[in-house]
Amino acid sequence: MQGNDNLSEWLRDNICGKSAANGELYVLPSKNNQDIVSCYQTIANNVVLNQRFKENYKQSFLSGADPWLIATAKTNKHTVVTFEKMPPADTTKVKIPAICRQMEVAYEDLYEMMRTLNLRI
Repeated sequence: MQGNDNLSEWLRDNICGKSAANGELYVLPSKNNQDIVSCYQTIANNVVLNQRFKENYKQSFLSGADPWLIATAKTNKHTVVTFEKMPPADTTKVKIPAICRQMEVAYEDLYEMMRTLNLRI
């Protein structure tokens, strides 16, 4: 939601209690779900305690939506869709695929998702 594009606009229209056309939220408020909060805390602790990651990367990762996305996917047994690739073992950056693997959360890129769903453009 930090951007000023169509996706950001869609998110603003479908979050924070605003209803979608069918009366359901597409984006669920994860901070209201104790299981998600607990999973987020585990992710945050793992990131903070990982000495391989640099402090500025830890703070950047934890201040964004990525850990909440992973915690929500873990809790609901969903798959995270990301264009990030698994980083090399010696990276100092916190990347979605590495945290997903650590938390045993499925992840794939957009093209894999489209193949899985049999979508064609």
